[in-house]
Amino acid sequence: MTHFVISCLKNFHFFNARQSFAIRFSASIKYSIILNIEAEHIDFFKDIHDIRNSFHLFAKNTKENGAIIINGEIENYQEIVEGLAPQVITYGMSDACDFYPADITFNEKACANFTAMYHGEKVMDVALNVPGLHNVSNALAAI
Repeated sequence: MTHFVISCLKNFHFFNARQSFAIRFSASIKYSIILNIEAEHIDFFKDIHDIRNSFHLFAKNTKENGAIIINGEIENYQEIVEGLAPQVITYGMSDACDFYPADITFNEKACANFTAMYHGEKVMDVALNVPGLHNVSNALAAI
């Protein structure tokens, strides 16, 4: 199995057709994607530092020959991946990230069309069928 759906921060789950299994930072994952880190679920975590540490522990389980794909707009994202062996790939709305959008337009349903860029080079044209600027960022993470 190579596809994961992450459902919360400390109790990671992945799903297959038959059953779900809880992962407590024990599974080795080839590709990890971190979309955002925010002060959510404070009832579960002590504080934002605890949340950030949980993401570091999650990223730490990425295989050395894999990649950690992280939103380059997360404040001090380097702390999350510090000391980890896998390749770190950033994405975001700015050309300071590895992957970023150019020429964003929106249709009448607020769905975006854009050009995905990688270090100044065009990767592909993208047309989303879901509305919102945040989905441009999410699409870049998937590319």
